[in-house]
Amino acid sequence: MSEIGKLWVTISAKTDEFNKNLQGVRQKMQNVGGSLMSTGGMLTKGVTLPLIAAGGAALGLVNQMAQAGDEIQKAALRTGFSTEALSEYKHAAELSGASIESVEKAVKRMQKNLLDAENGLSTATRGLDNLGLSLDELRQMSPEDQFNTIAMALAEIEDPSLRAAMAQEAFGRAGTELLPMLADGADGLEAMRQEAHDLGIVFDQEAADAAAKFNDDMDRLKKGIGGAFRELGMKLMPIMNDFVNVLRENLVPWVSELADKISNLVD
Repeated sequence: MSEIGKLWVTISAKTDEFNKNLQGVRQKMQNVGGSLMSTGGMLTKGVTLPLIAAGGAALGLVNQMAQAGDEIQKAALRTGFSTEALSEYKHAAELSGASIESVEKAVKRMQKNLLDAENGLSTATRGLDNLGLSLDELRQMSPEDQFNTIAMALAEIEDPSLRAAMAQEAFGRAGTELLPMLADGADGLEAMRQEAHDLGIVFDQEAADAAAKFNDDMDRLKKGIGGAFRELGMKLMPIMNDFVNVLRENLVPWVSELADKISNLVD
């Protein structure tokens, strides 16, 4: 028999052996696949497709609302503001090219300045004096009212350069970002805050809490689905391990032997 004929006999024998070892793995995978297809077959196209389409649209709408409400609710917890006030300032800031993050940064800087003023730091007390504000009066207010009072005082400054300097002193770098919000004075700021109510985009505490809960529950659902797939993967792993072992124990030596024989044949 020629070398090519011997090589062909070897390949055929190895192929038969490899197929035999794969048969057990194949049967296990067919059993799993059949079970999955049987489960999926219980859902009919006439029922599931319309429900999925309608549910997807509704879920998208609710999810969009929940994201906005969740953002407001958590920002309110961080700043001590009411959800209504934060909704108003979010709208005013966005109309002015800023964001709710800018408002939150300004609040944090304001609170630090008030603490510095209370501790007697001259630069902080001088800033309040320049705005005509009393530290004793501000200390009796909520964070929301403190911010409102300082923002209104800044909005009343007519000189743009002085307003910019005072805004940065009161609110830090975020004060510069919020300058367009103060450009039309106290009346302009109040008009933008009222507009948020007119547009129906103000979250009261109940609505913000509901949105945050929905968002948190959706996060739990995603993690639960991920956990279910993880469990499925763990159960499939022994089957895949069998498959990998068959490849490693049979295919790799076979390919190596085939390569040697082809190399000898070429020689």
